[in-house]
Amino acid sequence: MEKYLVIDINLQRKTIIKFMNITTQKIIIYICLTSLFVFLSCTPTQTKIYEQCKEQVETINRMHLYATYLVPVDSLGQYMNDEVISEDMYHHCEVVANVNPNQAHALAILYFDKAGKVRKSIEWWSDGGDLRNVSYYNNQGNVIYAIYNYYDNNCGQLYINDSKHYIEYPFSQPDNKHKNIFPALNISELVSEYKVHLQMPINCNTVSFKSIQEGDKAFLCTENIYATPKGTNIKNENASVTWFGKLIRIDSIVNDWCRVTELLGNPIGYVQVDSIELFQRD
Repeated sequence: MEKYLVIDINLQRKTIIKFMNITTQKIIIYICLTSLFVFLSCTPTQTKIYEQCKEQVETINRMHLYATYLVPVDSLGQYMNDEVISEDMYHHCEVVANVNPNQAHALAILYFDKAGKVRKSIEWWSDGGDLRNVSYYNNQGNVIYAIYNYYDNNCGQLYINDSKHYIEYPFSQPDNKHKNIFPALNISELVSEYKVHLQMPINCNTVSFKSIQEGDKAFLCTENIYATPKGTNIKNENASVTWFGKLIRIDSIVNDWCRVTELLGNPIGYVQVDSIELFQRD
């Protein structure tokens, strides 16, 4: 009798333990699912961040912006026109409404809104004219989106919404996270970098980037070049004349695609419209 009683007790113990294990698993699963739901409810997805940034960028590009030029000034107060101008060569920079390329070398274009705030900037490398970065700023002067191009093919796209940063490396290695390749993340950094007093001058030319036009100059922000819209990728065939950040011209537009050429007129191929950043309108 005692032997069977022991067996019954052991069976009860095993049953209780099994029940507790199942209950614990259910509780853990419930907690995980609840936490995931709360996380997804409170944290915007990366796709949502992209959409929010894209919407703000499109709003800025639809504005009537005022184009100004960032010009380096030496210690004697003269505009500099050297082919290569590093940060330690100039005393400070000035914002001017127009620039004569024979008298001064502009380092960037700053676009002000009607309230006198910088909403977009385009910087290029002084030693060759290729794109350095294009940045879009919100009302508070913080970057919301930027596309940048550093030496050794370190290029990417930076999306910022509140305190959340997302970086894409479409044509470079994701481990290239050097801080010096990023553009100024706010207007204060831009002011400090160029030692400039940001004030919109009078008689600025107005421009809007709400749509591209044939003849526009733009920076190429992709390395994917196609023979026809949605056709064969001919990136490798054009590697010697095509690269991320190259200054190109819009030759023709077909729906969401455009055919681009070098500034001298040599054909390059087709790219998607959202793969370029407009630079200048003739």
